[in-house]
Amino acid sequence: MYKKFVRFSMLAVAVLLLSCQSRQSGPGVPVFSLQHELLLGDDYLIGRSKGMALLDDSVPCIITKVSDGAFQWLDYPHSRVVPFGRLGQGPNECLFPSSLHPEGASVGFWDVNRRRYAAYDAGSLDESAKLAPRFTVTDSLFHFEVYPLSDRTYIAAGLYEDFRLARLDASGRFLEGIDECPYRDAEERAVSGLIRSDIYQGRLAVSPSGDRVVHASLRADVLAFYRLSREGSVRRTAQCIGSYPSYSYNNVAMPKNAPVHYLDVSADDRRVYVLYSGRNYEADKEKAFAGDGVHVYDWEGKLLYRLRLDVDIESLCVTFRGDRLYAIALLPNPVLVTFLLPEVPDGR
Repeated sequence: MYKKFVRFSMLAVAVLLLSCQSRQSGPGVPVFSLQHELLLGDDYLIGRSKGMALLDDSVPCIITKVSDGAFQWLDYPHSRVVPFGRLGQGPNECLFPSSLHPEGASVGFWDVNRRRYAAYDAGSLDESAKLAPRFTVTDSLFHFEVYPLSDRTYIAAGLYEDFRLARLDASGRFLEGIDECPYRDAEERAVSGLIRSDIYQGRLAVSPSGDRVVHASLRADVLAFYRLSREGSVRRTAQCIGSYPSYSYNNVAMPKNAPVHYLDVSADDRRVYVLYSGRNYEADKEKAFAGDGVHVYDWEGKLLYRLRLDVDIESLCVTFRGDRLYAIALLPNPVLVTFLLPEVPDGR
């Protein structure tokens, strides 16, 4: 019995050494407490954020739903909130926007229901802003998020049978499936790919240079890091697994007492910033979908440090320089805040 225990212990240690450092492990990882600065208060009627992006590295836009509007430009230097984009089925409207992303002189997004990638001119963001469609997907793949890469292709996350992420060409045509969804054992690996794809859904972020991708899972403590190679393929470079999701293998419903993990993710070219909850709906209700912890990784999957915020936030984005976070905080209504990031050397 003792020999069996020793063999099991050695195996467990080996697995831990081969695994990426997870949220629960890593004694000695620094924690920095940050105080927010209020930029726009609740008298500006900011909507609940479903996604966030920066224009000009300093002024955020959010995906929201206020009346029949789809987006808000949070122009805090001029003390104004500017709605743009309309919800609807017209040619200049969208139904279910996601993946807000700056693209030079424009801001792009993916419309889940219309299966269309489109953009607005960033120089004329107001209620009359015109929509410029880029492509519409016509195959059977269902994408939740779509972001551009540096080689004029796109990376997508969605419901897929045989892969974890998808890569599309400039016209939205499927190029390749990337990686496999995680699994805790042979039994979970035998579950339908569509069910596992749904269970391990989360949020994507792409580096400003467009050659790095991170995927953070909502229902599991799982992060995956990818790189676009010079040869033009996207491959996983690191994966951090702290825990697997709680679910019945034939039912994708999330138990009310199951923890919510990663709510949002943003990245610069050096680091990845992941908003963590750790709460559950049974105990915390809607507060489970906000958090005050941000975990900071390098692009090799190493946990560098953690941030402890003084307010709950529901979405975040980091500047291209990596010196400041912008976020939508709940006080209790949505407000725009910013946090000055600590100066931590590379390789900490």
